[in-house]
Amino acid sequence: MYFNQWLAAQLEELPINKRELSKLSGVSYSSMNGAKRFSPRISNLVLICEVLNQIRGGTLLDLNGLIIAAIANCGVEYPFAVSRLQE
Repeated sequence: MYFNQWLAAQLEELPINKRELSKLSGVSYSSMNGAKRFSPRISNLVLICEVLNQIRGGTLLDLNGLIIAAIANCGVEYPFAVSRLQE
């Protein structure tokens, strides 16, 4: 899975679409809306997660978990690093 797929799965659970998320977060709609692999800058990733967390009414711990999940779905580097640390 990559970030766009993860984001689409998150939005399925919420009463918001990508266009509204773009307006609330300030992250370009065209970046989020496409078939190409989207790996946002960490600042944009955090903004997206903050908006998703606010819509859910989540806590700071929920936000932390959401950010980690988003990073894990941006590429293979994070899961690979975690597996190396656990060895």
